[in-house]
Amino acid sequence: MNQGARIDAPGGLPTVSVIVPAYKASGTIAATLESIFSQSRQDFEVVVVDDGSPDRADLQSAMAPWRRSVRLLVQPNRGAGAARNLALLHARGRYVAFLDSDDAWMPGFLEAQLGHLERHPDCDMVWSDGVISGETALAGRRYLESTESVARPSFVSLLSQTCTVLTSGTVARKNVIDAVGRFDARLRRGQDYDLWLRLAHRGAQMHVLNEPLVKRQVVSTGLSGNCATELRRVITVLLGISRKLPLDVDELGILHRRLAILNSRLEVELAKQALRDRDVDAARSHLDQVTAIHNWKIRAARFALRVAPRLVREAYSHVRPSGNASRRKPGAPTAQSPAVL
Repeated sequence: MNQGARIDAPGGLPTVSVIVPAYKASGTIAATLESIFSQSRQDFEVVVVDDGSPDRADLQSAMAPWRRSVRLLVQPNRGAGAARNLALLHARGRYVAFLDSDDAWMPGFLEAQLGHLERHPDCDMVWSDGVISGETALAGRRYLESTESVARPSFVSLLSQTCTVLTSGTVARKNVIDAVGRFDARLRRGQDYDLWLRLAHRGAQMHVLNEPLVKRQVVSTGLSGNCATELRRVITVLLGISRKLPLDVDELGILHRRLAILNSRLEVELAKQALRDRDVDAARSHLDQVTAIHNWKIRAARFALRVAPRLVREAYSHVRPSGNASRRKPGAPTAQSPAVL
């Protein structure tokens, strides 16, 4: 299935291809498309990839008002990376913009991002800040602030996660994305982070615009379970990067230090879950594996689990009850804040 495109550009080709992977997105895709077609700059095409959605009929119904202006591609469920790669193969713009199917752009997003790339021919990729929305304590906060993104873009700052990329705020030159082999479709999670690392290591010039031009949706699920999943995602990406790229000694040192911190934070999250499950022995075992985080809370928790395990179990089950809490969506960098129990 492949229909039409919105093109208001000289020569009949769009300046930018907007790529939207969609999976179980029937409830959010309308707001996403509305934000695209409300842009102040209109020289774009929209490519939506239905990634094996189980709600396909509802998805197509939600897209109906824009159906003649959207190119819809369909594939079996293979993940966001594979969906974006399919769209890249069909994209006709010299720039590509990525937007998740539950996020939205402010009306001036494309004008600001494309204008920056056109004014800075040395810039290969630019992203903007966003405002977090949804059922979360982070609602109303800026995305880059919430991820503690403070450093200028570089391979080292991306590797150490002192600089983070908002994928739904990203516009890049298509030839640069193509040159590094696009997204790694083998990665179900973190394929965007993996791509940014490979681009930066290759020498791509990246810029950040601090203006919040994206509405970043946060969904709700169990907090600790999600933290553990996201930590594993980042760990998997970094382990893969060490095999994909010829890192020098300094870069390997940064990578190993980051992995040590992430693995320790993962053990803390697993300890929390063990306490929720009232498994004191497992919680104690996980905390014993924490080697890269040194603070009084970790030391106090270890001590308490040794001298009064039953008391800790009962206290934690009352103070930190299990249940639903808000989280960042998959793909958002995590593990920036200190680990606590």
